[in-house]
Amino acid sequence: MPYKNYENSFRKDSSTQDIFRKRKNMVKREDIERERIEHYKTWITFFRRNPSRLIETYFGIHLHPYQILMIWILQRSNLAYIVASRASAKTFMIAVWALTFSIQTLK
Repeated sequence: MPYKNYENSFRKDSSTQDIFRKRKNMVKREDIERERIEHYKTWITFFRRNPSRLIETYFGIHLHPYQILMIWILQRSNLAYIVASRASAKTFMIAVWALTFSIQTLK
């Protein structure tokens, strides 16, 4: 007989708005952790392949097309030689690149 009482209270509580009485869906911790790790891997790979997107998303800095090209050049080579005139924010871009590189190399 106690089973019937539980079943009825279960049915009654399943449609309630009270979060303390409502039935909870149980998920294994391993499933959540595995899914979370896969999401992290996907986003880390995306941002490592697109450093300009990382700068715009993480730092909130709007980049002009020539700055995106500078970041792309800095990402692809160990020795970058960029000829730029005044007011092209060379020092600022190197500082932003250094921060981006340090974030990308975190493990």
